[in-house]
Amino acid sequence: MKSKSIHQFIIPLMIFLASCIPSGQLTLPDSAFTSTPVIPTIAPSPTPTITSTSTPRLTSTPLPSPTSTPRVHTIKSGETLLGIAWFYNVSVDELKSMNPDVNPNIMIVGTDLLIPVATLPPTNLTPEPTPIQLPLVGLNCLPDADGGAWCFVWVNNTSSEAYENITIGFNLADLQATQVFSSQGTAPLNILLAGEKIPVALYFPGPVPQPFQKSAQFVSAVPYNPESGRYLPINIEVTSDNPALEDQLVSIKGIFTLDEPASNVAIVVVALDEQGNLVGLRRWQSTLSEPTKEGAFQIDLAAMSGKIVEYLLFAEAQP
Repeated sequence: MKSKSIHQFIIPLMIFLASCIPSGQLTLPDSAFTSTPVIPTIAPSPTPTITSTSTPRLTSTPLPSPTSTPRVHTIKSGETLLGIAWFYNVSVDELKSMNPDVNPNIMIVGTDLLIPVATLPPTNLTPEPTPIQLPLVGLNCLPDADGGAWCFVWVNNTSSEAYENITIGFNLADLQATQVFSSQGTAPLNILLAGEKIPVALYFPGPVPQPFQKSAQFVSAVPYNPESGRYLPINIEVTSDNPALEDQLVSIKGIFTLDEPASNVAIVVVALDEQGNLVGLRRWQSTLSEPTKEGAFQIDLAAMSGKIVEYLLFAEAQP
């Protein structure tokens, strides 16, 4: 009951207040719209103290200068001073200066050469092809009755390529190397196939030093393509050999045959002594009036020293 009477009292009162307000716009005092802003007080944060730390100073330590340390090259069979200088990109004079005891005309296999640091500028940026080097074995030099000397050596083609126009350098000198005789010889046949060998001989006319020391080096060769057809396969058959003069001379007869006609045939025979040394060489050249598939030959072979225990034949033919 009490709560109901309260609601009845409030409603008439509200009506009464509304009836006491004059008609028209209701004007409110300015203070009714004025609000005092509340400004929050921000307590200042303590300013941090910056402590300056000194930056460490960097000091540069100079690097040691590189030193020019020469390399060592061991002379191999067939090498020349010029070829070694070319390989290491140095001059021959520099090699001679660092190796005053080495005679460039007598390159002894196994000798160590000091190689200076390269000073020659490269000629171009394209890699150079590796120079041809064919090993030499069995060098043998024999004096003759006229004061000269014959030198023989084998050229071994241990590569997988064929070559032609092979040139070898020979050197003779006295034991002090104050007198040096140098000359070049070419192979008696033009081509040397892969895996085969060919003899090269050279005669030094007298007088030559007695006694003497000897050396030989590979000089040059030209790659040959066996498919070019410039040479023909040839077969050799010995029909007789007659030794004479206590086996210091042998006369060899035989025939050659080909599958295709050849206009030029060359046959070489070499003599070997008891130790297997080369002691003689002879070359036979055909005199064909027209191309032929067969022919006969006779070669008289003499040994420069000792007895002929064995002989070997080599041949080539051209169309």
